[in-house]
Amino acid sequence: MSTALSASTVATQLNRRLLQTVDRLPSSEAVHEVRKIIKQQRSLLWFLQTRKHAKPILKHKKRLQVLARQLAPAREHDALVELVRNRARRSKGAEKRCYKQVLPYLFVSERRVEPAQASRQINAQSYRNVVSKTPLSAFECATDRSVAMAYKRVFKRGKRLLLSVKRCPDAEALHRLRKQVKHRLHFHKLLLPSDQPDHTRLIKRLSRLAELLGEHHDSAELLHWLKAADNLPKALRKSLKRYLRCHQAVLEKRCLALGAKLY
Repeated sequence: MSTALSASTVATQLNRRLLQTVDRLPSSEAVHEVRKIIKQQRSLLWFLQTRKHAKPILKHKKRLQVLARQLAPAREHDALVELVRNRARRSKGAEKRCYKQVLPYLFVSERRVEPAQASRQINAQSYRNVVSKTPLSAFECATDRSVAMAYKRVFKRGKRLLLSVKRCPDAEALHRLRKQVKHRLHFHKLLLPSDQPDHTRLIKRLSRLAELLGEHHDSAELLHWLKAADNLPKALRKSLKRYLRCHQAVLEKRCLALGAKLY
């Protein structure tokens, strides 16, 4: 497997994009984009992790993880609002009314709103400091063989997780599968950019699977929020829980069907 772009070139491009996007914080779009770039960087580091460069790569992965976790409350709140709005737009009848009634409660939830607002107030200098510590020597030493071996590990792990999801499709297993799908997606997007129809089709399918798994994860987070939403009327809470369970069941079937084509 021969990569089309060098890892060091990709790392430099991602660092540039990250610094440009940080200047647009605290908008919801910028929060989402920053977390997406950080995840791409962590995937790239995962592919390049070898014994020789294990220590600097692990250190940098932890730095990036800290940045991502700082923005997590903001992104999680935005994702829940987006999920409820999308379900209200796509649903009909009583289910549509249920989602519309729930939406205002998400904006007055102290468990979500206050941490989300606090996490948006990020000092851009902290990102510049992390970018300056990027272990470029590790990226420059990456070989096609080491990257190909890492890709095989990602593929095998994803296949293993898909089988476990078939046996027991719980939210945690689906979330772990989503991480491996994103690793594989980032590999094809970052290191193997191509206009070939087969490659474009694969990226679209991986993106769609990651999207479905993400929606399942957001639904699980919304169910978790419901447990502590004391200000939500009991009847509304019960209805929303039922609708979310049904939606998750549909998503699980779609994920398994698409996953079978990709693994």
